[in-house]
Amino acid sequence: MRQFLVSLKKEPEGEPGKLVAFGRKGSNPFPSVNKNNKADIYKEEKRENIPLKQHYILSVGEPKEAKTHSKRKKVTNMTEIEEIVRLAKKDVNGHLEISEALRKIKGIGINLSASLAQIVAEELNIDKETKIGTLDDKQLKKIEKIITNLHDYGIPPFMLNRRKDRETGENKHLTEADLELQTKRDIDFMKSIKSYRGVRHIYGKRVRGQRTKTTGRGEKTVGVKKKKLPSKKGK
Repeated sequence: MRQFLVSLKKEPEGEPGKLVAFGRKGSNPFPSVNKNNKADIYKEEKRENIPLKQHYILSVGEPKEAKTHSKRKKVTNMTEIEEIVRLAKKDVNGHLEISEALRKIKGIGINLSASLAQIVAEELNIDKETKIGTLDDKQLKKIEKIITNLHDYGIPPFMLNRRKDRETGENKHLTEADLELQTKRDIDFMKSIKSYRGVRHIYGKRVRGQRTKTTGRGEKTVGVKKKKLPSKKGK
């Protein structure tokens, strides 16, 4: 309950509809009041001719209207929304916004999806909060074209996941199956030349310098083995 100051003044005759409280004259009109319960402080009905008691009006302004718990109907757009949308070889929920839908594609993170949503909104002349399920096939193909040619739409090279490709030397951005296949090729190449990372991959060890004393031990029970003491015979 919000705390506020209440000024008390004597009620000459009492007016119906006012919020009034009752207390013994010359004493605290609220001797044992629960501050968390407004009903203990004032009454909504008027009482008259009560002996040894005096009326007080709480000058706290007009009473607030009672809150109604009626559920308002949500205003929804009448545009039909596709439940599942095929985008960049990935099935995406059609009720997601453009940036959220792009994040479902493997290879596109939070920062890149925000930039792509802004580019898509400018290219298609739509709001970036538009549901992906309301777009037609032509617009979806335009989004796929933007994803495959990020450098043509002003995306800087440091946001791409395949910079200076070993074979072509170009900056690329791979998604979904292309990204998984290229990652597997890179690992196989490191194994073939037997680099440090390749050898670690061969033995199934951690590659990026993580500790292996207590973790990464291949689901074996981590503990200390103690030698059994020889049993003393003759006792």
